[in-house]
Amino acid sequence: MQVPCKEEPASGRYMQVPCKEEPASEQYMQVPCKEEPASEQYMQVPDQEKRRPSWMLYWSTTVHSVLECRVCEDVFGLQGDKVPRLLYCGHTVCHACLLRLPLRDNVVQCPFDRQPTPTGNSGVWGLKKNFALLELLERLQYTQEKSTLFLTADLLEKERQASHYT
Repeated sequence: MQVPCKEEPASGRYMQVPCKEEPASEQYMQVPCKEEPASEQYMQVPDQEKRRPSWMLYWSTTVHSVLECRVCEDVFGLQGDKVPRLLYCGHTVCHACLLRLPLRDNVVQCPFDRQPTPTGNSGVWGLKKNFALLELLERLQYTQEKSTLFLTADLLEKERQASHYT
């Protein structure tokens, strides 16, 4: 998966980093270059990235892409028009994108492989939600809230200690 440079998204500059810790690995991921490389020289991986295993960078990028609708590239939601819905072929599309797809004879075609999915009389509202993905979203949201809570509590404790000493 390629991730564009943050400074110049259209620059197309990337470097390859092995996905696995074994030096003989032939699988690579693309990591954005932060500076213009000099002719044939390779970019150095920043110190903070050296401390983080390459699989972790790949995992975080993969998880983020799994949480997005592949049609509109918006993050799926727990409710509303961004709820992930399953098609018969196994692909997942957000509710809003399904509403935009043509519905013929109560059948919607997958935007990726054109496989038909019957919707019944209730239209796309009758399609099953992707509950595995919804559970993942809930767990990630809970983890984020929990880490924010701990971070806030830690900062408050540090401020309290700092004000106690002054």
